[in-house]
This record gives sequence, C-alpha cells and structure tokens, in this order.
Amino acid sequence: MSSDLMRQTLLNLIGQIEHSRETEENVDKIYDNLCNLIIAEMDDKISKTSSNKSNRRYKHTKPYWNDTLKDLWNDMRMREKDFLACTGNRHRKTAIRQEYIQARDKFDKTLRKTEREYRRLKAVDIETMSTKNPSEFWEKIKKLGPTKDTTIPMEIINENGYPVRTESDVLKKWRLDFQNLYNGSNSDEFNKEHYDQAILHKQLLEQNMEDPLYSQNDQINNNITIEEITEIVMRSRNRSACGYDQIPNIVLKFPLIIETLHHLFQFIFDTSIIPYIWRKSIICPILKDCNTDSRDPMNYRGISLLPCISKLYSALINRRVTNYLEDNDLLADEQNGFRRNRSLPYEIMRTYSLLLST
Repeated sequence: MSSDLMRQTLLNLIGQIEHSRETEENVDKIYDNLCNLIIAEMDDKISKTSSNKSNRRYKHTKPYWNDTLKDLWNDMRMREKDFLACTGNRHRKTAIRQEYIQARDKFDKTLRKTEREYRRLKAVDIETMSTKNPSEFWEKIKKLGPTKDTTIPMEIINENGYPVRTESDVLKKWRLDFQNLYNGSNSDEFNKEHYDQAILHKQLLEQNMEDPLYSQNDQINNNITIEEITEIVMRSRNRSACGYDQIPNIVLKFPLIIETLHHLFQFIFDTSIIPYIWRKSIICPILKDCNTDSRDPMNYRGISLLPCISKLYSALINRRVTNYLEDNDLLADEQNGFRRNRSLPYEIMRTYSLLLST
C-alpha cells in the first residue's frame, strides 16, 4: 500500500465517496472498488503458499516433549532392538534384557516427572493471569483439552430413518434446515403481538425524530472521527477469520486504508445504507454436543463469519451506544452480559486453575 499509484487510487476512491449519491447501488460500487483494490494489492505483494497435505493421520506431539526425553527414548529403543536381536546364551540375553528394562523405567519416570511439571506451570500461569483478558484465559484452557473432531459427515437421516449419502440430497437438507431456522414458518413460534408492538414503537421513534424541534443526542450522533476508526482498527485481531469479501483485518491497518474507511463509514452513517455484501456471511457449523447425532443439521450451531469491515463499523456503533449507557448509568448493575470487565470473574479463573492443578 506504499506505492504512489496505490495512494492516488485510494485518494480517488475517497473523492468518489465524498461526491457519491445516496443510493445503495453507489454504496455497493464504492465498496466493491475498495475490496477489489485491496485484493489486487494482496495478490501482487503477498506471496502465496501451497499446502501439501499428506493422507497420513496427523499425530499430535506432547507439548512437554524435550531433548532429554528424546535421547532417553532413542536409548530405550536401541536397547530394545539389541534385546530382540540377541541370539547369544541365556545369561547374555538376560543381561541385555535388564539393560532394556532399566532404560525403559528411566524414560517412563522422566516422562511422568516432565508432564507433572508442565501441568503445574500451566496451573500457575492461569492462576496468575490478569482477569482483564478473558480471551487469553480461554485460549489457554482450550489448549489443555483434547482436540475436537471438526469433520462433518456427508450423510443425513431421512424422514424414514434411513441414511442418505447422496451429496446433492445432503446439501439440500442442510440448506433447507438452516434456511427455515429463523423464518417463523411455524405460527406457534412467532409472537405477532410482540412484533406489532416493536413496529409501532419504531414508527413512534421515527415520527419523533422528524419533528423540527427534535434535538439529537450529540454523544451518539456526532460525526465519526479518524481517531475512533484508528483505535478500533488497530485493536482488531489479526487472526480474525475473513468474511464473504475475503478481506482480513491485518491489511486494513495501513493509514491510508484507515482514512478511506473513515470516509466510507461516515457516508454509511449519514445515509443509513450499508453495502449489500454485508448481508452475506459464511456459516461454519459447530456440533453443539458430541453425544448427539452428527448427521442431523439441527444439532449444529451455525457460526456466521461476517466481513471484517462490517464488524469494524458495528464495533464503532456499539462503542458509542455502550459509552452512552455506561456514562449515564442507564444499565442495571445486575446486567453483566456484553459489558466490559464483567465476562469472567476472578473466582471462575481461580476455580479452573485449582481443577487443573489436581
């Protein structure tokens, strides 16, 4: 993103945003130009790597394995081979067997000791971890347990209870089940009274905002500043999964890209029009319970991967609303969900560390 041509192209795009008409077609065109520009730069400057995956099953190594264990293991294996290949007299074979047993016992003892020390240090590390970083805590907890099987079988059970393995039928079943999940096809699941009340409340709020005497909330409705965008972009996780537009967070941290996002977000904020691609997501199914039937799509929790740029805009709006609620003390003290520094109490962290140390 450092070339003069790229800089001029982004400046032209900023000018296009400032002089664009307030239509969804123009918003989509601007966003597509930005995505195509970033992707072209990624293809040109970032080297691609090919993954040559082997058909052999991946064998997980022990995290506490070290050079000492490796030497003891090789010594034990060498003595075992000598014992199995020995064709001498009984006394010679007994002596070689005794050497193999001693090498095996020494390896087993060192292995158990190293494992205990590793788990003790992990427990101490989790116990002394800061409570203000729950993401790091859960990342360490996740690494302690066994690796989950993330494969999804290309098989379903039809209405008659028989397995179906035809790819087209399996994909159709998955599509229909997730498509009908929130469509309210069952009248018993749809609360029309609550829906009508929400629509009426929305209309009253909009009528109130159209009143000439209406005064807006400046804390929420002020123009977006470049400092807000910079802080949100720089705090975003580099390893966050890409959405439908295939733009990762890490390539959005260039200053001129942040400036472009500033103008784009302000345009969206003023017009209330979002790019159409922000309504698309990549759904990653995750099995809710390992004891349930993995062939039933409804036993999976659909995790949607949204475009990273849309999540940055949502984070901007969420920060403004959250700060307004917190500053004006509009939230009940009992509400802990979706509030900073309330997601993981210290007592829970200490309980986990005690369980790990036992």
